Amino acid sequence: MSNGNHMKLAKDEERVLLRVIEQENRRAKAHHSSEIDDTFVDSSEESSGTEDISDQPGPSSNIAQSSLEENINAQIELRMGIGRGRKCFLTPKIMAVLDRFHISQRSAVFIFKAVAESLGHNIDELAINRNTIQRYRKDFRKTKATRIKELFKENEPTPDQKVACSDHVRVTTLAA
Repeated sequence: MSNGNHMKLAKDEERVLLRVIEQENRRAKAHHSSEIDDTFVDSSEESSGTEDISDQPGPSSNIAQSSLEENINAQIELRMGIGRGRKCFLTPKIMAVLDRFHISQRSAVFIFKAVAESLGHNIDELAINRNTIQRYRKDFRKTKATRIKELFKENEPTPDQKVACSDHVRVTTLAA
């Protein structure tokens, strides 16, 4: 390999490292915010100055980043073992409720995660994401539309019946 390819691979590895670090920070912040919600801390206690030091510039953030860089291989191996959730719990009734109340996919994700956690389910095993919800909504709407079309086709008069009905209407209008 040439030096250009090595540089490109190094940049790719660096991007993967930064992405993993950002994901860890997002998960830590989300976990922290959910703990705050769980303990019902009031705003006066929240503003007591307990800020995340790793977000502030300075030597502590450099130390944290260097320690994360040292453990990058372990983090990547852990990430490789975690897969997407496969269990789908979305039913036509749930899709109808989402459509009826105009709930967006993003809002539905937050609602489903909160409900699943409160019921004691592992949300990592469930297929809860915007794309899955969008796909199921699309399929639900398509099947509902075909069902409605079939119902109207059954009740739709044939061309012979249309002529008979129109002649009957003319006769009644002339007689009246």
